[in-house]
Amino acid sequence: MGDKRVNRSIEFSIEDAKRLERLAQNREQLFEEYVSEMIPIYLIPMLESELLTFKTEEITVDEIHALTKRSLEENLKFETEPPLISSSIDKRLHLNGHTRKLFPFIVILRCLLVLMNQQSTQYVPYDRYRTFVFETAKKLKKHLASHPDYVGADGFYERGFLDGLPWIPYEDGLDRGYSRSTNTSIAERMRRSENWFHQYYSKANPKAKNPGLLLQLNLVHVHGTGNAAQITLTNAGRELAIGFENPLLDRAMDERTSPEFIEAPLSHDERRLFAETIAFEATNEAIRMKNVLRFIAEYGHDGGVSRTQIQQAIEEDEIQDFSRYGNRNTINKELSGLLGRLWDLGLVSDLGDLRRFSRVKRYTCTSKGQFFISGL
Repeated sequence: MGDKRVNRSIEFSIEDAKRLERLAQNREQLFEEYVSEMIPIYLIPMLESELLTFKTEEITVDEIHALTKRSLEENLKFETEPPLISSSIDKRLHLNGHTRKLFPFIVILRCLLVLMNQQSTQYVPYDRYRTFVFETAKKLKKHLASHPDYVGADGFYERGFLDGLPWIPYEDGLDRGYSRSTNTSIAERMRRSENWFHQYYSKANPKAKNPGLLLQLNLVHVHGTGNAAQITLTNAGRELAIGFENPLLDRAMDERTSPEFIEAPLSHDERRLFAETIAFEATNEAIRMKNVLRFIAEYGHDGGVSRTQIQQAIEEDEIQDFSRYGNRNTINKELSGLLGRLWDLGLVSDLGDLRRFSRVKRYTCTSKGQFFISGL
């Protein structure tokens, strides 16, 4: 049989055509010959890879149920051990500015407890933990962003409740999406998303300069290094994992509560415990939080305090305990992280009753924020 070819017309921009022509000349080939040869070698495999990447695996009913407080408590297979203390983590370290959201840590702690229950052991291999947490977080995000019960004006994705979970290609197909426009391939963006999530959320490395929030707040304990590293929950981590009902993982997915009746991704008790843990385990971070809250409380009476005002006060050293390097970008990053966490903790709010942190323009100090200043 003869070689059957299908003639199709493809338009190239002038710049792209020039680049392809130059590449063809380098191989001493004609333009058309070079392009037709490269398509099956490079283009088609890349597109097939991106198609597979785009199809984030769907979470199953059993996987959803396994993350609920009720299921985790029913499947506990070990007794509580004496309190575990993270190995010599410096309490003076500030929390990383890229770590802006707190709900992902509830997901991470529950995923770790799922693994501990599945294996009937106190410690699980660190590599297994990393893989399981990332894959589960991706599937959970897609479920909460795409399920018909959770979308719309009060949807969890639309209100920023899922921020901090790994980026997934599904977000690019949303007309309500918040992904930045980019020419980077889907596969590369997924690779970056995984690295970013592990760096700023799931990471627990006692020997690193930035060991990760999980270790800094004594929520997990790690022993061993390299391939031999293993991880477990501390008593504090276990309490945060299953001590309270979470609005998304329990009320929405287990009790079928409608999103419009869910005010935040963290419960009041989860917020309280996070705040208390930060005050005790990350003392310098707590001081920095109080300094920002005092400034907002003092100047936020008439319409709130703008982010620009807060950053200017930091740069002029009116608000202290931020970066001493004088690098505006570093201060901006650290302030964004701190404000995001203050928002998740319910210590700041805005007069416009906005629910997505990234849209907030002016901040006010809540009654919980006032209590944090004076009581912790």
